Amino acid sequence: MNFLYEMYLATDDTAYLENADSIKLAVKDTVYNWNKPDGDLHYARLLDGTFGKQDYPTLTLKDLRYSQYLIKKTTGQDDIDFWRLISWKEQYNKNHGIPLY
Repeated sequence: MNFLYEMYLATDDTAYLENADSIKLAVKDTVYNWNKPDGDLHYARLLDGTFGKQDYPTLTLKDLRYSQYLIKKTTGQDDIDFWRLISWKEQYNKNHGIPLY
């Protein structure tokens, strides 16, 4: 998604924007499925439709923050569901002594 937003910003080709927005919508539609019972985030949506795999301590957090930056850059506003994912990951990291940056 981030790559597609970057391509849109570099080229103004709306096909990149439309594809990035489709991925963003898929994340938004499943936002509550990403949060694991322990408060961390799942790393992936699996082929069978379930969510799983161990998330990285800070990589996903950085990616989510960058996604939010790109979303705001293309739409003019933050996305509440991406803030939700960011805050869940920040809280999990804080509770486990993992740096936020």
